[in-house]
Amino acid sequence: MKLRGFSEKTTKMYVFYNEKFLDWINKDPSKVTDADIKQFLEHRMIDDCMSNSSMKLIKSSLKFCYNEIIGRNFYMMKTPRVLKKLPVILTNK
Repeated sequence: MKLRGFSEKTTKMYVFYNEKFLDWINKDPSKVTDADIKQFLEHRMIDDCMSNSSMKLIKSSLKFCYNEIIGRNFYMMKTPRVLKKLPVILTNK
């Protein structure tokens, strides 16, 4: 991941969420299916009330691990877009 230019914090979060996924699914990584990943993402979104940005991070970590490292080419469902908030500007009028 360092060769790809990922920051140390990103690397830690990717490892953290992959470990959470493997603990939750309780399977060998070579036997993980597309449906397993979708169930985990659904679980995190609904049961844990994760934000859209957190969901994007979880999906990216699983996608990188399984598509880039393990070479499994899973289809990843689209996650909700991260909402961009306008800054609050105070004026003296």
